[in-house]
Amino acid sequence: MSKKLAVIVGAGKGMGYHIAEKFAQENFKVVLIARRQTALDEYVAEFTAKGYEVYSKVADVSDTPSLSTAFEQIQADLGTVDVLVYNAALMQDGKLTEMSSNDLMERYQIDVASALHCVHQVL
Repeated sequence: MSKKLAVIVGAGKGMGYHIAEKFAQENFKVVLIARRQTALDEYVAEFTAKGYEVYSKVADVSDTPSLSTAFEQIQADLGTVDVLVYNAALMQDGKLTEMSSNDLMERYQIDVASALHCVHQVL
């Protein structure tokens, strides 16, 4: 039986990393998506050293074409995505009444619209 595939979008050192590790422990192939190749290389090396099957793709959640490209490559190289975890968010303090419309749209893109875009890529 082949391994199922989990994709973690927003694979930082915190929650995304630990979620990815849990899926890897459960015998999933895991793909980490984040903005920085150097961080991804570090995470993949750590997971590989533990015996996990982990891959990475660089994409920026604020740039939907980069997400589309990443998912196209994942599906071409590894097959159908079984689990999608969207763990990206713009983590900034601030009151809504003090935000500009551009600030709000940036948050919406990262926190909501790109999550939906990732779901569409998997479906």
